[in-house]
Amino acid sequence: MKKKLIVTGIVVILITIGLSGCNESGQTAGDTDKIELVDYDVETKSIAVNTYDDYKLVSGTIRNIAGEPIHKVTVSVKFYDSNDNLLHTETDDVWDIANSYTEYFEVAYWHTDQYYENVDWNDIRFEFKVS
Repeated sequence: MKKKLIVTGIVVILITIGLSGCNESGQTAGDTDKIELVDYDVETKSIAVNTYDDYKLVSGTIRNIAGEPIHKVTVSVKFYDSNDNLLHTETDDVWDIANSYTEYFEVAYWHTDQYYENVDWNDIRFEFKVS
């Protein structure tokens, strides 16, 4: 009887730990108590026939969840390889976001930039800095 009770207790503890994990997926960092990532998209763009003019445009929407207006948010988009090495960071500044409103951001990572060919496009991360 004691064995069953101990095993049941351990299972309940493990389930509780598993279900109470952090809400952050590891995709966002920084001032996530003030800014939330609503959505983002990655598109391949080209400005000419030459493939050296190709770039990836990362665009998205952020929402002010600070409870007050925010003057400036720096959105850092971080690009990693499949071994979790940070390869490159691009930033965009978003200005004057009213409380609970959304704003748009975008950054470009050009084909000619260093490490472009090594990026794991399924592992893009975002960092927000409110100032």
